Amino acid sequence: MNYHNLCICCMHEKSAGEIICSRCGFDERTYICPSSALPPHTVLNGKYILGKVLGAGGFGITYIAFDTALEKIMAVKEMFVYQSMYRDNAGSCQMPAAADSGMQKSLYEINRDKFAEEARILARLEKVPGIVRVYDLFEENGTLYTAMEYLPGMTLKDYCRKHGRMSFRETLRLMTPMMDSLASLHREGILHRDISPGNIMVSPDKTLTLFDFGGAKICGSEEKSQVILAKEGYSPVEQLQTDGSVGPWTDIYSLSAVIYFCVTGVVPAASAERVAGKDPVKRPRSLGAYMTGSQEKALMKGLAVRSRDRYQSMEEMEKALGAGKRKGLSDKAGSAAVKRHRLLLLLIIAEEGILAALQMRLV
Repeated sequence: MNYHNLCICCMHEKSAGEIICSRCGFDERTYICPSSALPPHTVLNGKYILGKVLGAGGFGITYIAFDTALEKIMAVKEMFVYQSMYRDNAGSCQMPAAADSGMQKSLYEINRDKFAEEARILARLEKVPGIVRVYDLFEENGTLYTAMEYLPGMTLKDYCRKHGRMSFRETLRLMTPMMDSLASLHREGILHRDISPGNIMVSPDKTLTLFDFGGAKICGSEEKSQVILAKEGYSPVEQLQTDGSVGPWTDIYSLSAVIYFCVTGVVPAASAERVAGKDPVKRPRSLGAYMTGSQEKALMKGLAVRSRDRYQSMEEMEKALGAGKRKGLSDKAGSAAVKRHRLLLLLIIAEEGILAALQMRLV
């Protein structure tokens, strides 16, 4: 394989002289590399060839990449704290550790610890389905990197923007495996604490994968910082407090908010706003969501402002929503329908037999 001919968008090899990738249609000449990012074709850890930037936030930059040792497409996440880090010049691979400010240096160190902790947590979860896998953690350019599973597709946020809101039935079908995975995480004493449509990837076969464990916490461990992790509309009130009591109910609120968004197309009001006065969150059915009263009640309980009013375990929420039972119910319904169909056929046959007998007598 000629690594110099890799398409920086899909990381597949282009033919010699090919400018526009015949596989994905990407024209590398149109790519504008962000000034804070490493340029395409940069090699990290001696084997990861970087492609274009997949996404960037306040604490990191994620690139598509190619692992030359395994000859496999990967995603490489770089710890880059915009408030306290900079590159010495645009396009350079060099990265000073941090600015001179004591506060900026402290922020850098806090996020460095969290970045490494995220990799360790994901390494523990490699056998849990629906959770992005991490394969490598290394240091280079004065910062940290993780090599992770590459997730094709689009985020749930983009999926809903493209296709519109989903039915509750479809949402529950897609979310049930994720609820199972989160229940496994919670049994391991791990909380995600940052579940949102932007952190869930929808693959081409419509399976969901949860990623971005930068805010994850191991229950019982001491917080090394007082950094508040919050995403408006999806974070419960206890995450807005440095001394808030977090637990499975914290992820339950966030996941309930995601389900609410999927079926209504509306992001729930911020939890701080809900605490302050009259709850502005409307019931899903009033917004046109098709679901039963008991399902709506279950979802609104998952979205309760006070943590003690929510479900205390993901299994409890699954049961209330009816997740995992739909197949059994549909099987019973299908069996009943078959019986009714057979009975109808017997009645028709019997009726035809009676008519035939009457006709013979008349003849």
